[in-house]
Amino acid sequence: MFRYPYVCAEILGADQQAIVAEFFKTSVEIKERAEKMQKEYEEDMKKSDEVVIEDNEETQSPTSQDSPKSEDKENKSPSGHPEKFEYLDYLFNFLDNSELNFTAAGYFAKIVNNLFVKKPSLVK
Repeated sequence: MFRYPYVCAEILGADQQAIVAEFFKTSVEIKERAEKMQKEYEEDMKKSDEVVIEDNEETQSPTSQDSPKSEDKENKSPSGHPEKFEYLDYLFNFLDNSELNFTAAGYFAKIVNNLFVKKPSLVK
């Protein structure tokens, strides 16, 4: 019944600096990383489309470059305070639940304890 929360707590509670660092990424850093990953994905898709174009001359080139994205304008302006840690806020939203499951609360405590031990000044 609690298999996946247990596995998640074990991963997020692990003594790995890379996992801990993810919780302290600002919304700007998250958006930049998402844009970078999207760009890499589009480049990979373009490369795979180019292979298809060589095989079939009737295939049109991808239209993703022809029209600018409407969401680009929205992503340019920073949303919120730069010190807002999106993933940490998401984690602490667990406490907003009116009914508290003791097993899930134990998993939550394990993750928060790990974060507090690693970066006590940032966990407020």
